[in-house]
Amino acid sequence: MRKNWVAALAVLPLTALTVGPANATDFPPPAAVNNPDVARELIESLPEVIQRDPDVIIDPDVVLGPIVYPDGTPVQGQDPATVREARARCGGTATATAVIWGPESIGGCTVWGSAGYKQGYAWGVQDASGSVCAQGRGFTVSGTRTWYSIGCGKSNAGTTVTWGNVLSNPSVRAMATSGPVNSVGWWI
Repeated sequence: MRKNWVAALAVLPLTALTVGPANATDFPPPAAVNNPDVARELIESLPEVIQRDPDVIIDPDVVLGPIVYPDGTPVQGQDPATVREARARCGGTATATAVIWGPESIGGCTVWGSAGYKQGYAWGVQDASGSVCAQGRGFTVSGTRTWYSIGCGKSNAGTTVTWGNVLSNPSVRAMATSGPVNSVGWWI
């Protein structure tokens, strides 16, 4: 009897591997494998095309808004009403404070980059009597969040920062360099 029981146990793992789970959805999507620190609920709420990308880096602090490709085109698999004006919602207003960086201003859309992608930013002060320095959020090649200078003065017609194959929100922060504390209108 004992020999039969041991033999049955020896076959069991092989049988389990060859038969597989009862439901194929038990396996995590490729994006979950590449992003073990991101909540599975967040990954499962993403459009299927993103879930299936084994190389996407998902910012764990992403604030989901309409998800767009770098050219502003909405990613398929989202409610059309949600993404109708996605590109117009990608900017925001940052408050520039004196001496220290002001609070982060998070854009209203979510950008899904690609390998080698650089995120563009343009900005201008709302009170022309002052000037600011601004930083735009980007990511290192390994997907680590970092702030990049996007210029100083009264405006910048456009600059880019390293982004890559990351799913996150464009963000800006600013610091007043002269004049009053200022608001910086920005857009991508």
